[in-house]
Amino acid sequence: MDNELQLAANERSVVVPDILPVYDDLVFKRLLTHSDAKDVLRFVISALINRTIMQVTIRSNETPKEDSKQKDERFDVNCRTDTGDQVAMEMQSEHMEGDSSKNYHRTVINRAVYGVCDLYASQQGSGVTYDGLLRAYQTTFLGYTIFPQRTHYERRILFKDEDGVKLSDDVGIIFIELTKINDVLKKPAKEMPRLEAWVSFMVTAGNPRHIDKLRELVKEWEELSVAYELLTTMSKNEHERALYRSRRIAQMDRNSQFEAARREGEQRGIQIGELKGRLESARGMRDFGMSLTDIAEILSLPIDVLKLEL
Repeated sequence: MDNELQLAANERSVVVPDILPVYDDLVFKRLLTHSDAKDVLRFVISALINRTIMQVTIRSNETPKEDSKQKDERFDVNCRTDTGDQVAMEMQSEHMEGDSSKNYHRTVINRAVYGVCDLYASQQGSGVTYDGLLRAYQTTFLGYTIFPQRTHYERRILFKDEDGVKLSDDVGIIFIELTKINDVLKKPAKEMPRLEAWVSFMVTAGNPRHIDKLRELVKEWEELSVAYELLTTMSKNEHERALYRSRRIAQMDRNSQFEAARREGEQRGIQIGELKGRLESARGMRDFGMSLTDIAEILSLPIDVLKLEL
């Protein structure tokens, strides 16, 4: 199947679910930044930083339209709390370009490091002092595994010295691997702390296999009940559904193009390997005294290539 046919097949194969998944990058952002989701956002941030917050302000982080070098829309949620914390959250449902187990997921890890450093260092103003800097936390929710050696879904990274002594908790990186919460889902909702309740909600909302757990969660946590009502409303909105579908098609198109390029590269590699092998054979035949005409006929190689290589 050529590339155009594959892209057309992608468009036909995308089915928009009745309830949009929270673990989709755009749905995640639009849910948490919804004007009626302030209680939900406070709930999530309180769970992440282990402090109960009363107020949270969403900071705009959209790229100016005139900046052609950046994406039109960013999918992270950037907040500031009344407890003096800056919290940036993002959902990474699929591998970023260049990110894989082959490079130990350095792309997504370095992105998180860059994000928290930028968040902390961007504090400016005449009244800003080193001892008055706000804490900064970068959280990446992941739809795939980047730390296969660990079984726990949550990984918190702080500044520590070589003896493991914490230098500062003013800057932190949090990774949440949603692929590792099967044991969490077995717990009663009333026994779950806030973070476990939120990640359970993320993977059960809209999943028929976990409808009983979802009911348990929204009954136990008022904030999750609000989140589900908002998610249900969003899922019925044709504009939201169209956005989801167009992004899924675009992602599948990129995956198809990448796979086509990979296969083409492999085929070229095979062809180059075969050519090198035949040229080695040609050199042996030449050293044995065979003519280039005979070698070309036996190895099915153009005589011009043999003259150039031999």
